[in-house]
Amino acid sequence: MATQCFVFRLKEEVNNDNLPRFNALNARITNSAGNPYIFRCEGITNAEIIGDGYFTNSTDTQNLGKNLTKDPDDRIYVHVTTAPIQVLLLDMNKATGTIQIGTRTSGKMNTNRYIEFDVAEAFQNDEPYDSVNFGAENQATQNTGVSCSGDITNLKVLAKSVYFTGCAQIYGNASTFIENNYDGDSNNLTLLNIYATPSSKITFNTSCLQGKNKLYIAPPTGSNCKGDIKWFGDTRCRNCNDSTGMSNTLTGSVNELVEHLVAQGRTDYFYFMLNNNRWQNVTYTYNDNGSPVTRTLRQIWELYKAENPEATQVALKLTWSGTGENIVINHEFLTSEPLPRYNPL
Repeated sequence: MATQCFVFRLKEEVNNDNLPRFNALNARITNSAGNPYIFRCEGITNAEIIGDGYFTNSTDTQNLGKNLTKDPDDRIYVHVTTAPIQVLLLDMNKATGTIQIGTRTSGKMNTNRYIEFDVAEAFQNDEPYDSVNFGAENQATQNTGVSCSGDITNLKVLAKSVYFTGCAQIYGNASTFIENNYDGDSNNLTLLNIYATPSSKITFNTSCLQGKNKLYIAPPTGSNCKGDIKWFGDTRCRNCNDSTGMSNTLTGSVNELVEHLVAQGRTDYFYFMLNNNRWQNVTYTYNDNGSPVTRTLRQIWELYKAENPEATQVALKLTWSGTGENIVINHEFLTSEPLPRYNPL
């Protein structure tokens, strides 16, 4: 029997701006308070605006129309006249280098989040990004004005550095995200900043850090984030996330953490920020007046506070020498945080 093929021709043209575009990032801006908004997507050359707004320059003094053709390395600036508008970044599969979505300066929108998009749309690139940052251009580790949404659990990214800081609508398992995207290649995921993202929507367990000696992570906070601190010793981190929300859900021994640091050849330092509310379940065994004692970091803070009643917090900085059973740990108290927070590759 011959194969039959039926062809239907639509009589009407579909004209719906809300339909998704292939290889495009569709960002919705819901307020004009952040003008000009910035979209830095190296590699792409075309963008469109749908709604009452236009492309502009960095000082927001020119009207460049609703359709933009740009140099692949140029930033895109958007002026919103009447919100909401849509900004379509076309050919995202050609994006490379750096992608940054947010505001011109960190203070423009404070904590209001006026840019909305699906996080998966930002990762359609065929070549690796150097950095992905959803936030203010002049403050890379802080996120203001961006509300990307979506499940990050099985999201595959081609990027060395990813900042999800403060992204209010993302959710999922950060541990699985790391397992899916870290492969030990310094050209792939080596820095993940997910700190300050709403903790109720993100789960994380430190066990996913095992063997990740090229990864620096500022992990999410809160009671959904758990595990043994020793696994931070397998990474480039020089501290654990010291927020109140996470520090009290972590367990383990400082001594085991240092053993892991030594095992990967680290010779620098590690530190914890101590105050009234942190590190109730992490212990440290050390010599006190010639005798070994084991105390929680919270108890160590209380002893320090008793001798320094004016202190509100202190950094416990650890250094070490020796290997195996001959590891010697030294510590000191610093009134300011030792920086940087990670060991360079």
